[in-house]
Amino acid sequence: MPPPPDQTTTTARLADWLGRARLARKLRAAGELLPAWSTGELLAVAVILDDAELLADLDYTTTDALDRLRFDIGAASVEAAATILAGLRSQLDEENGSHLPTVGQLLSNVIAELDQARNALSDAASWLRSDWRPVGSALTDEQSAARAAGRAAVVEAQAIIDRAKAAMWDAAEWS
Repeated sequence: MPPPPDQTTTTARLADWLGRARLARKLRAAGELLPAWSTGELLAVAVILDDAELLADLDYTTTDALDRLRFDIGAASVEAAATILAGLRSQLDEENGSHLPTVGQLLSNVIAELDQARNALSDAASWLRSDWRPVGSALTDEQSAARAAGRAAVVEAQAIIDRAKAAMWDAAEWS
C-alpha cells in the first residue's frame, strides 16, 4: 500500500473533486453526459453528490466507493472519508442555497448529540457515586433516597439514549 498523500496533495485532490462535482451537477441538470473522467473521479463525484444512480452505473456501493477513495485523501477509515466528503457535499449545497442536511448528515448529527448526552449522564452517574466531605459523614435519609433515585433515573435515561442511538444506526443502514 502506498504511503498516504501529504496535506497539500489531499487539499488539491479534494478541491479538484469539489470542482468536478460542481460541473457534474450542472451537466446533470442540463441533461448532459459527464466527461470521460477516471473511475476514482467519478466515484468521488457520485459520493459528493450522493448520486446512487452513478454509483450503480459504476457497480459500487457508497461504502465500497468510500473504501477506495479514502486512500486518495489519507482518511484512516471509511467513516473518516464519509465525513470528509459529506463536508464537501455541505459546502456544495450551501453554495446552491440548500442548507438542509442530507439524511446521512441528519442521522450522524443526531447520533453525535446522543453520544454527548450519554457522556454527560455518565459524568452525572460518576458524581452520584463519588465520596463527599467530610470523609465518612453519612447522608440523611432524604439525601440517600435522592441519590438512589438520581442513579436510577440516570440508568433509565442512558437506556433510552441507547435505544434512540440504535434506531438512528438502523435508519442509517437504510439511507
